[in-house]
Amino acid sequence: MHKTNTLDYCFVVEGGLELTLGSGKQGEVGEKRILRRGEVVMQRGAWHAWRNVSKTEGARMVCVAVGGEGAIEGGMEFPA
Repeated sequence: MHKTNTLDYCFVVEGGLELTLGSGKQGEVGEKRILRRGEVVMQRGAWHAWRNVSKTEGARMVCVAVGGEGAIEGGMEFPA
């Protein structure tokens, strides 16, 4: 599980993905949802993880992350 200080818009394009959300405490699981093609999730600064639900087929999603003040992704800081 990880989190970023961004507003994320995630669109499932192919397959199915399981979204695991944190309970609010680092590393603690709160809720799981399966998302299918055409579904969208918006999240802001939440602990989360993604997993492909199929063992044989790929899954694809497109995410747009809008940086918040002090947001850091992969060592690159998004300007406020």
